[in-house]
Amino acid sequence: MQMAKLLTGYDFGHTYEKIIIVDCRFPYEYQGGHINGAININRTQDLEEYFLGDKNSDLMKGGDKICIIFHCEYSSHRGPKMCAQLTHFVIIKLMRTGFFAGIVI
Repeated sequence: MQMAKLLTGYDFGHTYEKIIIVDCRFPYEYQGGHINGAININRTQDLEEYFLGDKNSDLMKGGDKICIIFHCEYSSHRGPKMCAQLTHFVIIKLMRTGFFAGIVI
């Protein structure tokens, strides 16, 4: 129910400027059906590259209010694990650079 409200902007449209759904399932699961607009990232290396790599450097520079949703089949293992990993990557980046605009953990 909350996901539907988020995606349609029903309750949260004024809160976030961008919603990113990270589907943490294996590629064959993702290809079998996924949430519209979701990106398939199931390896921590790909997670780091997508959010903190040079290719999408504008994504996490700050300014935009971004909601990141980690989705997996039951949302009890892979999703939380990937969320924790992204948090870890952000903390490491903060420690190395001393600054990472726009991130609220």
